Amino acid sequence: HPVRALYEQRLQVRWRDHDDTLQERDVAAPDGLQRWRLNEQWLRAVVRAARHGASWETALDAVQRVWRHATARGAWPAGHWGDALGGDWLRDAEVAWRQATRYWQQCGHGAAERDVLDCSLPTGDGALRWLDVIGEVRRNASGARHRLLWLGHALIDGLRRDDSSRSPWRLDHALPAWATHLAHHVAGGPLHTWVLSPRGCAILQPLADDEAQALWQMLVDLWWRGMRQPSPFEPDCALAWFQRLHKRDGSATAAWDDACARYEGSAHRDGRRQRDPWLRQCYPTFVALAGPREQAAHSLFGQLATTVYGPLRAAITSCPSSLDETNDAPAPDRGP
Repeated sequence: HPVRALYEQRLQVRWRDHDDTLQERDVAAPDGLQRWRLNEQWLRAVVRAARHGASWETALDAVQRVWRHATARGAWPAGHWGDALGGDWLRDAEVAWRQATRYWQQCGHGAAERDVLDCSLPTGDGALRWLDVIGEVRRNASGARHRLLWLGHALIDGLRRDDSSRSPWRLDHALPAWATHLAHHVAGGPLHTWVLSPRGCAILQPLADDEAQALWQMLVDLWWRGMRQPSPFEPDCALAWFQRLHKRDGSATAAWDDACARYEGSAHRDGRRQRDPWLRQCYPTFVALAGPREQAAHSLFGQLATTVYGPLRAAITSCPSSLDETNDAPAPDRGP
């Protein structure tokens, strides 16, 4: 959340909506944070079981323990209501276990490596130094570098469709993995990043060194500007813009309309503006965020949507259905 990060992390300002009226919400329904925490916990259990070579039955028992503990402590509703809210978690957990098992079968034999990100990047106020240990990397039999991540948010929004003009990926949910993917490239070179989620698993393909460095610089610039003034970028609405722009009937004005609907909502559904006091304070209307509809083709908001999501969409692929389908070819030379 770029705008919230500016106010809470840099300016130490915290806004909250205060309303004396009681909100009409089913207290038995878990909120987004509760769902995210539970998803992250059972995915960690799946990865731990796969790492030790456990069978699906053993992994399932570990996942069920996570759900039982969540129900016992009141973090998730019990009974049929909780089962309905959980959706088809059994199938999703098996898919995640299969992919985690493939990862450890390919990359679990050698010693782990630790990538250290140590670089200086130019900004408008001079060089910005980055120094961090960013995670565990492993190599497969051919020497290709791999990293395993898991997210509490779903990578796929609904069922996958055959319509190739519509990307099924929730690219906004993949942004944390994308930033980690680029950081590993800068720190240690090309790698495959396996990403597990409650619904959908993906692999971020390796990039050429020059491309990864340029994309990392772009993200740092966007973050640095967002630490100085409210960033004109909202991930959810930017994804709506990007997806519409890449449909067969996509145009800048149509993309503006879709993103505007996502931001301002409707009589039946709140938009991002209604749910987010930071955005509402800085950008009270979508016009304030993205500019007028007549100038949609030149909107900075639209340019950022394409700049951020375009390379990510090109790099994200579905996990292989068998071990020998994993692409371990060297990073492509996508530069000029």
